[in-house]
Amino acid sequence: MSSIPEEIIVINDKILIKPEDTKKTGGGILIPDGIQQDESILNGYVAKVGRGYPLGASFADEEKPWMKDPQSVMVDYMPLQVMLGDFVFFIERAAMEFTHNSIKWMVIPEGAILAVIRKKPDPDAMVFGKHGDGGIDEAI
Repeated sequence: MSSIPEEIIVINDKILIKPEDTKKTGGGILIPDGIQQDESILNGYVAKVGRGYPLGASFADEEKPWMKDPQSVMVDYMPLQVMLGDFVFFIERAAMEFTHNSIKWMVIPEGAILAVIRKKPDPDAMVFGKHGDGGIDEAI
């Protein structure tokens, strides 16, 4: 796979997917044309992961929290379950497709993912960034 563009930033619970052209996984799982008549299932590799679900900021010690600069507010996030390099099956209608540098990408919310295939990490050949760091350099 080509390099993941650093200029693409994935927000909150969104996930950047490099879709596969085939409906059969590397492990040989055949994906039916649709689980239901109107549902189409796609698959692909997780290329970038958003920060997670925002839990909000604590202003218990603040007298006038609404006057704070929004950029200086520290918000906690609940991380997503998927990790960089995971192979995922997701509902097509939840995906937003776009092209960047002639490469097709999709952005989906975590809730659109039906299943994940995760390979055991090879410590000698790690190319993925930390979970939730926003991207990988080369891989998949």
